Amino acid sequence: MKTSARLALARMAWRDAWRNRARGTLIVAMIAFPIVALVTGGVILVSAIPTEDEYVTSRIGNADYVVWDADDGTALEAIAAAVPWRPYTIERDWEPSFIENGGYVRMPIYDVTPDDPVLGSMFTLTAGRVPAVPGEIDVSPVTLRMMGLQIGDTFTAGKDGPTYMIVGTAVENERLDQPLGLVVPGALDGLPESTVKGLFGMASGAADGQIIETLESIGAHSMFTRSGIATFYEPTEVSESPGAMTALSFSLPALFL
Repeated sequence: MKTSARLALARMAWRDAWRNRARGTLIVAMIAFPIVALVTGGVILVSAIPTEDEYVTSRIGNADYVVWDADDGTALEAIAAAVPWRPYTIERDWEPSFIENGGYVRMPIYDVTPDDPVLGSMFTLTAGRVPAVPGEIDVSPVTLRMMGLQIGDTFTAGKDGPTYMIVGTAVENERLDQPLGLVVPGALDGLPESTVKGLFGMASGAADGQIIETLESIGAHSMFTRSGIATFYEPTEVSESPGAMTALSFSLPALFL
């Protein structure tokens, strides 16, 4: 095609586009929106996939090791007393089911608070304050909605269970929309249905080999170091937080445009 012919066609195309600017804008938008939606959805989805360190932190907080049981029935308290490092936390949990304001509630309660130096990084305080004494509790926002309560209210957990005053709201960082209760360490001691989750401790920069050797020498049996927990990390595992589902629901419409 001659240059003059190409120029003539270009002028015609320009006049047509100028006269039908709304149509042109719509065509550009129809092309651009799916691309922008897919890219944006992909970025959000990637940000919702936890890193290896975030994965490990969601399991054991800032701990360098975790011990789940011990040889010869040795209590974890005895193991904790014998380890040469501080700090450590022995976590206990309890999952009562009860009816509150006509709503069924099943809520795991942990004797860990968001300011705990070892496991506190697994949780975020979103309102109010952390519990200071037995009988106080932080619950997740979804738990407040389920129970129809607010900060300052009280409730009884389980049949003939303890009564708690709600002093704040908190979430587990990788499970933002799950029921949750957090109480001070020791508040679950003596409850027959409560169980010990494990001994979580920081090891002041000790190498993995030294940690394992030390724990075995004082009777620990089932244990993992931080790097051991990391071996279970799957890079494609999407966080359970609402952000991951937002990314998926946001990007899906673009696939059908």
